[in-house]
Amino acid sequence: MNNKIILVILQGLSYGAATLSMGYMNELVKTGEAEFYTVSPENTTLSKPIYEDMFYNTSLYVNAMLNHQVVKIPEKKNIFELARERGLKTGAAAFYWASEAYNKEKINETEFKLEFDEDSNIQYGSFYSDASYPDHSVFSDSEFIRKKYNPNLLLVHAMGIAYAIYKFGLNSQEYYDKVLEIHNTLELVIPMWLEAGYGVIVTTENRLDDKDVWDKEEIVPLWIIGEEFEKTKLGSKVSKIGITEAICDVLNIKKREKFINCNVTGAEF
Repeated sequence: MNNKIILVILQGLSYGAATLSMGYMNELVKTGEAEFYTVSPENTTLSKPIYEDMFYNTSLYVNAMLNHQVVKIPEKKNIFELARERGLKTGAAAFYWASEAYNKEKINETEFKLEFDEDSNIQYGSFYSDASYPDHSVFSDSEFIRKKYNPNLLLVHAMGIAYAIYKFGLNSQEYYDKVLEIHNTLELVIPMWLEAGYGVIVTTENRLDDKDVWDKEEIVPLWIIGEEFEKTKLGSKVSKIGITEAICDVLNIKKREKFINCNVTGAEF
């Protein structure tokens, strides 16, 4: 088993758009090359607190990341720190929140920042602060990091879909155009990632209320791609202990004592 994972977070991706507009991803499910799950995250409309669930796997009342204004590094160890303790390499192409939360207390929000520090939780990072930063640039940044440093855990965090919601609305044509754009990018990069020995997780951070169009606003999508995951075994585990511990299993990282139940179930098309 290869001990390498790429975690893709497509901020703003609704369940409806995921199931009906992400044809390549769903074709991977139909052919048995991927598995699709539905995730019911904690009940918050804010994005930043959800990242604490995902990377620390502790509930909001434990991690105290209750809104976007909280700037802190929690006492609990995050997934990047756990990977580093095992001697694994970590990387990210992500919104500046990732650097703020997992590397240090605060960065200049007006900057695009490259951080390459072997002693950091995220060792090789490209962090942007403008939500309109193009998704294709985020993936280009992540490819530079992957090819140069070969990290065991690589976070790719794209904000383009969420920015389309902010500018045009959830049910706008511009929103679906952005979903298709990111879908086309995934169609190009995922085969390269798999060939390079990575397992791939694709998900989003928060539930979206698009109930006027879909009837799944209470859940978010999650794809798991790659033989590295031993899909049947992982499926039974994810439903009980969450995304972070599933990553720990693949990377052979010692699990922490307390994990949140992120309530993941299998889905069919």
